Amino acid sequence: MAGANRGPDRGPDRGPDRGPGHEPGREPGCRAGGGAEIGTEIDTDPSPSAGVAGPRAARLRTALLLLLAVILFCWSRGTWPDPLVDFGRELYVPWRLSLGEALYRDIAWQDGALPPLWNGLLFRVFGAGLSVLVAGNVLVAAAVAGLLRRLFARAGSRAGADLALLFFLLLFAFPRYLNTGNYNFMSPYSHGLTHGLLLALLSLEGLERWCAGRRGSQACWSGLALGLVFLTKPEVFLAAALAWLVRLACALGAGSQARASRANAGSAAGALLGLLIGPAVTFAYLRWDLDAAGAWHGVLGGWLHLVRGGAAGSTFYLRGMGLENVVSNLLHLGSWALVLGGAWWCALKLPQLPLFRASAVRHRRPAGALLFVLCALPATLSGDALPGPGLARAWPLFMVLLGSWCLRRWWLATNNPGPGRGSREAARLALVVFAAVLLGKMLLNARIHHYGFVLALPATLVLVVAAWDWLPAALSRGAGAPGVALLSMRRAAVLGLVLSVLPWHLGRSGELYKRQTARLGEGADSFLADGRGRLVRSALGEIEARTESAETLLVLPEGVMLNYLARRATPTPFINFMPPEFAFFGGQTMLAALRASPPDLVVLVHKDTSEYGLPLFGRDFGVELMDWVRSNYVESWRVGAKPLERAHSRFGLAILEPRPADLAD
Repeated sequence: MAGANRGPDRGPDRGPDRGPGHEPGREPGCRAGGGAEIGTEIDTDPSPSAGVAGPRAARLRTALLLLLAVILFCWSRGTWPDPLVDFGRELYVPWRLSLGEALYRDIAWQDGALPPLWNGLLFRVFGAGLSVLVAGNVLVAAAVAGLLRRLFARAGSRAGADLALLFFLLLFAFPRYLNTGNYNFMSPYSHGLTHGLLLALLSLEGLERWCAGRRGSQACWSGLALGLVFLTKPEVFLAAALAWLVRLACALGAGSQARASRANAGSAAGALLGLLIGPAVTFAYLRWDLDAAGAWHGVLGGWLHLVRGGAAGSTFYLRGMGLENVVSNLLHLGSWALVLGGAWWCALKLPQLPLFRASAVRHRRPAGALLFVLCALPATLSGDALPGPGLARAWPLFMVLLGSWCLRRWWLATNNPGPGRGSREAARLALVVFAAVLLGKMLLNARIHHYGFVLALPATLVLVVAAWDWLPAALSRGAGAPGVALLSMRRAAVLGLVLSVLPWHLGRSGELYKRQTARLGEGADSFLADGRGRLVRSALGEIEARTESAETLLVLPEGVMLNYLARRATPTPFINFMPPEFAFFGGQTMLAALRASPPDLVVLVHKDTSEYGLPLFGRDFGVELMDWVRSNYVESWRVGAKPLERAHSRFGLAILEPRPADLAD
């Protein structure tokens, strides 16, 4: 009956002989409370990964990861923000909040309230500055890394968790894959995504601890974190909530009725209390400046944006999801699934060739090194052909397959005796569900770049760890030294395969870092930009020369970074005039606000908005607003091409000053 005791997910390293000190009825790596203890499975593992999982090796890997993070930070420093797109909003809004303005009253905001309020607090305490925000984001990235490490160690091994962190640092924390900046953790286009991810991981970590100890306080702070996710981005909350419920269902399904009756009622009350604390406190805070309806609007935040659906149904979002050309995107998904799945399967089969089988036990390390090189070479030498930007296209399909596998493993594991049965499999399943739901916004167009720096992050890490750690261990079931050697060589081959995707991404980031040569801002606001930065810098000089600090500046259709760097407020609550804002707030509302409070200076910034299906502001959308501007303002200065003339023209900016006549229409 040794096979029954080993459990369904134990490879050659999980034989019936557990060694001295094994407690009957208790699986290695499981606390008596029923949860997996972080990393203990790998330390009791006589498999090849055990050699890299001792305390000394773990500390060495930690030190190397920290060193890598410092190197990547220094290499990319100053290149993260975009000079005009999105990130100016992330600076301008906290700056105005730190001066006493109220969110949703003085500043029109369509996302969750928590990120701008938090960043506004940072600016109030430490002063407004890009460096202050970056410092806060470094802490967010570090906390995300720590939580990822704990969750992946609980779901597999410490070595697998460190591999996940390696990919987090190299692919997601600091990169620049597009000409537009902002898709990284240092200057995210929306802090709602990065803050939401952090809080979602915190809620899952809290739930894992509750599963281990069943204490009401752990359920409460897990619920608190989940409630705070509600105040960030809807897509992150949906993923976190579903993963949370799946993990809870697994815990309750594996637990005894006697235990459930004693602990679960109090824990459920604690979780519900925690879930309501964040929204309730936010409502009370906003109520000081708003009426009850306005405060509820603030608590709901991005959920109203989602429900109204005007922006969500636009060409931009349909293309982002891959729904604009479903057949073509399904073909791309299937092609990438065949390429990547086939490559992984070949990596698993290579060690079974006679050449490697013969040297498996005695020459395991040289054989593993050769397998590593053989599997790394094709993608490394293919240049731009592979892996390229299409790498993540197959992620949704892979997540469905992996989720089905994890669910089956959990179901089989719950039939084993012992208080910790199924805890590791349940932790894996929760991670897979979280990762899969996050991909929903990119369903048929999954990508690591653009929104993928957060939305594809969990799926990428889950697939890397599953390909290297979870699946090879489950498939390598030989006994004794041959089984251990087979697993070792399979992991070496898969490691070469997964690491081979990194050079393309690092090379792409390095190329774009070099293009950021124009310095913008001063002191704590200094950063590097591409060629647009020189024109923006000239415009900033003119703005500061033509206006006083108390005067107002209107930038159309996008570019509130100019307001922030010049420290000039907008004349109305509206800070962007892009198609999503017109869909959410309404063009007539925006125009009425400008008529009631005309700006002292207007800057037109060229912006091709073809991605929204509306190529030009003032011609395809915002026509009445632009007519009002041209009726009341006249161009007095220009740099670059004339803005907003043709969709695909060169970049340029123009300054418009009030006409000598009365400003009234």
